[in-house]
Amino acid sequence: MSLTMREILELDPLSRGRLVAGAKGLDNEVRWVTIVEVLEDVGRLEPGELLVTTAYQLNEEPLRQRKYVEGLAARGLAGLAVITGFYLDEIPAAMREAADEVRLPLIDLPPTLNFSDITHAVLERLVNRQYELLHASEEVHSELTRLALEDAELAELVELMGRWTTGEVVLWNASGLPVEGRPSDATQEVLAGLIETSPAGNPSEGVPLPTLRFVLDDGECLVVPVRAGPNLHGYISLAQSRGRVRELEAVALRHAATVAALLLSRREAVNAETTRLRGEFMDAVLQAGERDRSGVVARAADFGCHLDRPHAALILGSGRDSEPPSQGVSPGQGWNGDRARVASLVSDVLCSRVEGFLLRQGKGQLVVLAEVTSAEEAQAVGEALLSLTDSLEEPLRVGVGMVAHDLMDFERSVREAEVAYRLGPLIGSEQGVVSYESLGLFRTAVELEQKGVSLDELCRTALGGLFADDQRIRRLRGTVDAFFSNHGNLQATADSLYVHRHTLRYRLKRVESITGRDLKDPMDRLSLHFGLVLFRYLEATNNLT
Repeated sequence: MSLTMREILELDPLSRGRLVAGAKGLDNEVRWVTIVEVLEDVGRLEPGELLVTTAYQLNEEPLRQRKYVEGLAARGLAGLAVITGFYLDEIPAAMREAADEVRLPLIDLPPTLNFSDITHAVLERLVNRQYELLHASEEVHSELTRLALEDAELAELVELMGRWTTGEVVLWNASGLPVEGRPSDATQEVLAGLIETSPAGNPSEGVPLPTLRFVLDDGECLVVPVRAGPNLHGYISLAQSRGRVRELEAVALRHAATVAALLLSRREAVNAETTRLRGEFMDAVLQAGERDRSGVVARAADFGCHLDRPHAALILGSGRDSEPPSQGVSPGQGWNGDRARVASLVSDVLCSRVEGFLLRQGKGQLVVLAEVTSAEEAQAVGEALLSLTDSLEEPLRVGVGMVAHDLMDFERSVREAEVAYRLGPLIGSEQGVVSYESLGLFRTAVELEQKGVSLDELCRTALGGLFADDQRIRRLRGTVDAFFSNHGNLQATADSLYVHRHTLRYRLKRVESITGRDLKDPMDRLSLHFGLVLFRYLEATNNLT
């Protein structure tokens, strides 16, 4: 365990000196004391050293004095003590100014002090502190081992760390959401930046994750990744609003990270079993009839759910589809990762966003039935689930069904969420949140199909000759689609297609000729537009004949 410069100044004989500059660095940690008579290469000094010198050769050159102090700070030295009265009558202003700027404590020692007395006092205290650290570390390890053996709650771990430290202790999941503890705004910013930029947020098997230190305004934040094998379960942080994190606190935090990994691994296993039970119960909910209502609502209380309140379904899966998905192909077949861990991360997000939910694992996707009061709240839950993209190293897409106000309508919301997920790429949302309400005319196509309307026949009628599937007709379909997308603006359409306006006019006349539609007539334009929507829907669902 190291000493701080503040503590060093309390030791005899160093207490006979006086601090003349660098007061903001008094929390610098001292790991060794070095005596140097002739000042030469600072590159030979080590971080954490307290340098004691008579400042030989520094008595007449202010620029050299300044650069020397700056060089010591750059090397990470803890402080500089100058014995005056030999080569310097007093510590020069250039050294004092530089020490204040770089926060390097600068001490003026009287010439009556012996080097040996200084060395003996500092090293004796350092050895004693190391023994104290070892003893305290064993106590911390013993307490934390007890928690692990007793299968304690995560809150107990954070509470114990609060007794061993003087700062703010928070346990986070791998997405950067607090699991236990109350983080300050500054700590939340630290974690957000870590998730976004640090290699620790993207671990590879066999590579240990580092302990990370972040400077706060007047303090420090220490973050230790919580990892078991190749899996990053989260982080545990300790923030000091004033001063630095002490060495014992850092040791305790690293021990706590190991125990947290064990507890979180167990928690994920429990979550996996809970997810399985929730999934089985969700099947029962979706298949329930009116006669089963009271029994299902009563059972839901065991899962913390209130099925007599409004719910909406959400489908979470991979957003890697390069082409619109077809029927019969499970969304998110390329969704990698441990399914239990994925379900655990999703559960953590949902617990922080909604009062009650059911979760079922499908093939390559997760089905959620969440208690919400509005479409806006359902959308917000979907956005929260997207925050898992970084943790899972996978682009995600969320389909959201409409809010169902009655138990008998929950199954409808699930179907709507599945449709929204599947058709997301058709409206340019391969990744992100796609609501059933946002599908526009594609939603109309789905509902017509559900009512038994032949979309193929309807599409043929609307498109006429544009229904054919050859290269020339595909180009004309693309032309009229671009024309509608640009609100009938000829120049904008020509620019988007990289063709001349005369070429565009020719193509549009061909469209009118083979369809029998007048592009100036609003009803004809509406029919053609809806026909193109139906064609894209049939193409995506492999229902073209």
